[in-house]
Order: sequence, then C-alpha cells, then structure tokens
Amino acid sequence: MMGLMNSMSWAIVAAVLLFVAMNGAWHLGKRLRQQSLSGDRESISTIETAVFALFGLLMAFTYDSSANRFEERRNLIVEEATAIEVAALRIDVLEPTEREALRALLVQYIEVRNAYNRSLTSEGTSHLWWRRARVLQSQIWDLALKDLGSKEVTPGHLLVLPALNTAFDAAASRQTAMRTHTPFPILGLLLFLAILTAYLGGRSLRVSERSDGPYCFVYSIMVCLTLLVMFDLDHPRQGLIRLDYTDQLFMETRDTLRDTPQ
Repeated sequence: MMGLMNSMSWAIVAAVLLFVAMNGAWHLGKRLRQQSLSGDRESISTIETAVFALFGLLMAFTYDSSANRFEERRNLIVEEATAIEVAALRIDVLEPTEREALRALLVQYIEVRNAYNRSLTSEGTSHLWWRRARVLQSQIWDLALKDLGSKEVTPGHLLVLPALNTAFDAAASRQTAMRTHTPFPILGLLLFLAILTAYLGGRSLRVSERSDGPYCFVYSIMVCLTLLVMFDLDHPRQGLIRLDYTDQLFMETRDTLRDTPQ
C-alpha cells in the first residue's frame, strides 16, 4: 500500500484524522468546561492566548517557508531550462563532428530530466532518473573536452563549457531543493498545537450547546485546509499546486535541437 500512495495522499489522510482529533479535543474541552474555576479564569485565558499566538506564529512561519521553497523550485527549473537552451545554442560554434554528437547527447539528457520531473509525482523512481542524468552529464562533459587534448581551450569551448557547467549546477541545486521539506518535528508540533488549541477553544468558548458545533467545525476545517495547502506547496508535483507546466521549457529546447539541421 505504501507504493500506491504518495506523500500528498498520506497528507490528506492525516488531515482527516486531524479534523476528527480536533473535534474530539474540542468536545472534551467543552465537557470539562464546567470544572474550571471562575476565579482562575483570568490566568487560564492568558495561557490560552499565548498558546493560540504561538500556534498562529508557527503556522505563518511554516506557510511562508513553504511558499518560498515553491518559488525557489520554480526559479531553479527556469534556470536549468535556460542554461540547457543556452548550451544547445552555443554547441553550433564547435566542430561539426563534435557538435552532432553533443547535440544527440543533449537531447537524451533533456528527455531524462523530463522523465525525472514526471517521476516526482510518486517519489518512487526519481533517484534512478537522477543517477541516469548524472551519467549523461559525465558523458556530455567528456565529449565536450574530447577534442581538446593537450591543446589550449578554443573560443568555442569557452562558450560551451560554462553553459554546460551552469546547467549541471542548476540540476544539482534542483535535486537538493526537491528534497528539502518542512522538518517533521515542526509538522508534529503544528499537529499537537492544532489539537491543543481545539481543546482550549472548546474549554473556553462561552456559547450555548446548540451553537457550539459550527465554531468547532469552521475552526477545525480551516486549520486542516491551511496545513494541506502548506504541504501542497512543499510537494509541487503531487497535489493541486503544481509545477508541471514548466516541463514545456525542456520540451521546447529538445524540439529545437531535433529540428536543427545537422
């Protein structure tokens, strides 16, 4: 079953369980409401306010971090695609035999990188495509240096080699960025605080029995949806907020290489 569900699927299951837990904590707090002493109400309210403030601050911090990582991943994709396109254009300054071989390898490399992007939807085979990309990087680099031997670097190589190096560096940066997510201790603390604030809300809210339910539902559902959006931003190949449209940048460069006369 683990192989059939990606991280986003587990996040949805966790959100449903959190919703149930928050409702249970809310009603538990409501049941214990009558046991609280009115004389301690002021000090208890101060603690409740501090807990709610801590929860809100942690939620805001985590959401901002997830949004920043999403933007960083998108920028790195554009950077890599642009670097590959620049390298593909600069290949034309090399010798014909070297140019044709490099062009063919670069087409393979783009297809492997695109396969890597698609594999991120399940997180099952992405490491295999990354290893394949690393092999192709070595082959492309060795081929770009093949004609040099003991000769000095030509002006053509001064154009091609930095572009290839930039593309490979961007791929490595993307690999690191895709593996960077919200730490589990922070996620655990958020879940704990969500349940705790639901309990405190049920314990402190002074409303009638019949009007208590909607407050509990709205608060629980908003917290769960916010956490899901944060998790979705952190996994931009699996949920509703995706970066799939950026793959077209790689495909356009591949098609350009294929259509270029040899």
